[in-house]
Amino acid sequence: MTGVKAVRVTQAHTLMRQLGELLTAGIDIVEALDVLSASTANVGVAALALRLKRQLLHGKSLSDALGDHPRLFDRTSVMLVRQSERAGTLGEALCDAANLCERQAAYRIAIRRALAYPIFVCCVSIGLMTGLMIWSVPAFAQLFASFDAPLPVLTQWIIALSAGLRDGLASLLRGVGLGAAIGVTLALLRATPALRTPIDATCARWRGRGRRVLSTCADAVPGVASWRRNARFAGWGMALATLLDAGIPLHDALRAMADGDPGGAQGTQAMLQRFLAGKIAHGATLAQAMRASHAFNEDALRLTAVAERTGALASMLGALARRQRAAVHDRIEQCIRWIEPAALLVCGAVVGVVILALYLPIIKLGEVI
Repeated sequence: MTGVKAVRVTQAHTLMRQLGELLTAGIDIVEALDVLSASTANVGVAALALRLKRQLLHGKSLSDALGDHPRLFDRTSVMLVRQSERAGTLGEALCDAANLCERQAAYRIAIRRALAYPIFVCCVSIGLMTGLMIWSVPAFAQLFASFDAPLPVLTQWIIALSAGLRDGLASLLRGVGLGAAIGVTLALLRATPALRTPIDATCARWRGRGRRVLSTCADAVPGVASWRRNARFAGWGMALATLLDAGIPLHDALRAMADGDPGGAQGTQAMLQRFLAGKIAHGATLAQAMRASHAFNEDALRLTAVAERTGALASMLGALARRQRAAVHDRIEQCIRWIEPAALLVCGAVVGVVILALYLPIIKLGEVI
């Protein structure tokens, strides 16, 4: 299992695609896994392929074998494979699942890359301003103390702010040190097999809570809330469309997506999927369930209702997801064009105010002399 634990999610997606291509070419699944394990130079991927082969030889289905590795294969992919095993289209389903996972991963990577430079500019600006307030202002404060003269109000404010930042930085460093000590302690305790499972479960619960808190805070910001809603709908629509295309019933598809939510059973998306599935189980249409959740915009609700009446729900959801994805990219590009000049402007304004506050006493002293 050590080798399997070293496998990255992207490598598992590639393995799934290659397996699907071999099955489509008519190769037996056990032989295909043998070929993949022998042809890869990655020890972890080879170990994963051999482990899947052993599970198949022991009577497990491929979907159950993939389900034993939830870190590498999400619930949506497992559901697609299970449905294809019944329909006899396993090779195509593996390729579809790999395509879906790769599209979603590429989407997340594109967003992170687009935001990387603006975040870097903001961090550098904040670092420069913090360094100016923590190291430069105290030096001037000591100089002004030797003047034995009243300081301008602006200078007094800047000196007081500098003192507060220094106190806050000391508290922050103590908190970081405490967090590092806790992390090292947990890592050492996790080396004990008996403690590994409860520690992992506790950490997973805290990660889920942290994600929910961050999600709630982000959704409280008006502009960010609409952007996140569009991004969530894009991923949700693409995954649901893929499951429906594979012939999976709508209720089962929503439950599978809830079980595969990375935020855990209590994640925002998981609770939304369960809410929708519950409404549909009680006879509501998808459009009615979406409207009751208050999580979708009017355009998505209207088009979903039309698609349900015409029987083209999967294709309409896919088209809506692509449209929302393009809208998110446009919004990100617009924000990027404004973030950099705004950060530089704010940084320049703060530096200018600090310099003015530091030189006002010197100017007044010159006037007195």
